[in-house]
Amino acid sequence: MFMIGLNETVQTEVDSFTTKVFEFFADKNYGNEEEIYLLTVDSIQNNEKCMYVAINEPGCPWHDSVQTIQNSKLWARILKTGFFPIKSRDFPSGFTITLVALEDSSECHGGKAHFEESQDIKLIDIKIDRVRSNYGKPISLSIIGILSVAFIIASIWHITWHFWKKKLDDQGVCEDEYEMTAADSLENPCNVHEEKEKQEKLEERCTLIDALSEALMPEHFKDFEGPDQKEMTRAEAAIKRLKKQQTGDLNLEDMSNCIKENTWHRRSRSMTYLLLVPLLSLFYLIPSFQMVYSEFQRSAATGDMERCFLNFGCARPWGIFPDFNHTISNSGYIIFGIVFIAIVFYKSQGLPSENRPDVDHKSTKGMIQQYSLFYTLGVCLIMQGAFSIIFHICPSNVSLQFDTTMMYLMMILVFIKTYQFRHPDTSANAYSAMYSFCILLFLEAV
Repeated sequence: MFMIGLNETVQTEVDSFTTKVFEFFADKNYGNEEEIYLLTVDSIQNNEKCMYVAINEPGCPWHDSVQTIQNSKLWARILKTGFFPIKSRDFPSGFTITLVALEDSSECHGGKAHFEESQDIKLIDIKIDRVRSNYGKPISLSIIGILSVAFIIASIWHITWHFWKKKLDDQGVCEDEYEMTAADSLENPCNVHEEKEKQEKLEERCTLIDALSEALMPEHFKDFEGPDQKEMTRAEAAIKRLKKQQTGDLNLEDMSNCIKENTWHRRSRSMTYLLLVPLLSLFYLIPSFQMVYSEFQRSAATGDMERCFLNFGCARPWGIFPDFNHTISNSGYIIFGIVFIAIVFYKSQGLPSENRPDVDHKSTKGMIQQYSLFYTLGVCLIMQGAFSIIFHICPSNVSLQFDTTMMYLMMILVFIKTYQFRHPDTSANAYSAMYSFCILLFLEAV
């Protein structure tokens, strides 16, 4: 057995026929308070050689062979560099470091077909450092920095929005420029000469569209009130859009018929997202946390540090979090999500009375607001922070899906909202979007 002290670098040789054991030479204050030490094992020669590194308390039983080393309190295999955080409370009497090289290194190469297996000795450097265990100052500075950035962004938006709002109010807006039927045209009018050349084909297409309209909307349906009226309204709106598109006169008002007339159609493309996404996220959150935390507990119970793919070189454990710095860093998602929701709410309150979200479907001016999707995006940003925290408890290829789910969902909602600005009637409803999202998650899993 060899001795190694704090901040001391020891170079040693390891081969497949001998085991090296080092005992940490602790000072007299060791164990008086909770401290964290970082063991660094760095390969200098023969990086393709696989070896076990194990941490145990001094004394029997000695886990110093390939057959017993996985019974150690902490263990992992390394090729080039390995980091091992060690809490003094877990080793009150000090700790030993056991190094065992393998004769066959294939298990460290993940089934890789071609690698140079060498029987030469492995030369390594070992060093033990004491790392910071009090994170009050860096955490406070980080959160203050995030809040400051959020305040600056919100202030810039507030000043810019009020500047342009005041400028437009001072200049005034012509009624003809603000009308939905004129200002928001989706397609440019056809050229006069081209229109004459295509007049015959246009009349023929319009005749066919009129026939389709009569077939789908017969006279006795005009005053019909019943469960099929919704479908008839959608069919009629679609036919009107098709006819306007043929004449090159399609505008935003033509894309906003069902939204105005059909409450279900409107809410399934706006409010339903805000009700559905948070509910699904909560149902997804609870089993995700249970699965990841149970895997972390199994890793701690068996000492197997390979279960969780943590970068132990920069990970700083605290409480139940083995990588607290990467956990608290996700507070930015949560803070910016809350700020985003606040900005959306403030913006909605500053609209003209006829364009407020609860009555804007009755307005004849401007775009229909439908802010529910914006609120949903803010909720998704908050949930992204929560899922990322869960992922960093025990990162793995399986738990990575929990960290990326909200990213995919936010991108889908951004596309839907962007399309919805000018196509309120034909944008995706919440149920179709969520089923499509489920298919994407399935494809990611397989």
